[in-house]
Amino acid sequence: MAFSARGAGAALACGIVAIAGSARAEPSASDKETARSLMVQGQAQRDKNDLKGALQSFLAADAIMHVPTTGLEVARSENALAMLVEARDMAIQVAHIPTTRRESPAFADARAKALSLSETLGERIPSLVIALRAAPDGATPEVTIDGAPVPPNALSAPRKLNPGRHQVVAKAGTYQGKQDVELRERDAKTVVVEMTASSPEHAEAPSDAPAAAPADEPKDTPPPPKTSRSYALTYAAFGVGGLGVLVGSVTGVMSLTKSSSLSDQCPDNKCPEYDTPSFQDQLGTAKTLGTVSTVSFVVGGAGILTGVLSIVLAPKEPPPRMSTAHVTPWISPRGAGLTGTF
Repeated sequence: MAFSARGAGAALACGIVAIAGSARAEPSASDKETARSLMVQGQAQRDKNDLKGALQSFLAADAIMHVPTTGLEVARSENALAMLVEARDMAIQVAHIPTTRRESPAFADARAKALSLSETLGERIPSLVIALRAAPDGATPEVTIDGAPVPPNALSAPRKLNPGRHQVVAKAGTYQGKQDVELRERDAKTVVVEMTASSPEHAEAPSDAPAAAPADEPKDTPPPPKTSRSYALTYAAFGVGGLGVLVGSVTGVMSLTKSSSLSDQCPDNKCPEYDTPSFQDQLGTAKTLGTVSTVSFVVGGAGILTGVLSIVLAPKEPPPRMSTAHVTPWISPRGAGLTGTF
């Protein structure tokens, strides 16, 4: 449908300054100026083919003024958007807006144009008849078109709809059906909805029935409790390492002293008393102390290394209280070793 020229926007804006009617309070100067601005904006949007934007501007202006000129532009915009049903309803409203004293001539012109538009739209709006097949006897069907309910008493009447695709859904007891239909301007179609019985597991529960309890959802497994870092191994390792070094040092000195004493008894590497029991005991003690010294140094080194690794590889946490682990060395003429608790 053709619209007026670009300059008509200014004329329409000027036409809305008249009194809207005796049943409504006269709009304020701010209302009128806002409506003028909205009308000019709507015209500009329509010229740019922004039909949805133009409709929103005209609707806002009409909400303020509610006069024939604003209502006519709303109807025209709805018509351009193929909203034929809404456009005809608005055009009829505009055509029946009561006349007022001292109103603008633009209002009378808008009423006449709205009446003509409503008659044209009445011929273009398509209609749809719904026929239900295999519906159960005695059940009142519930029918919706695009989600909007159709009154049962009006089910057999042609339904006026906008052009485009529509979906018809019918339900009656455990029977239901669905059908899509495409309508064009001036169409007069009949859509047949085949009703079929749904299986019990797919039947919908009554609206007043309590909702089924949701299935138990798996509860989140709580994270395992964080284990506090134990420093017992670190302290014990360093304890063993320190004592090992200490025992090794002491027994090493003792072994060297004993060996030096035996060397003094054997000048020129000749030991006249080599075969005596006393000499054998002293020699055995020196060897034992040397062995203990060597083993202690090895154990001490391993302990210190273990302690260092436990610090480097363990997560950083504040150190707890000192462990009660302790190690005690022992030495006797027949041997030496370490004892302790951890």
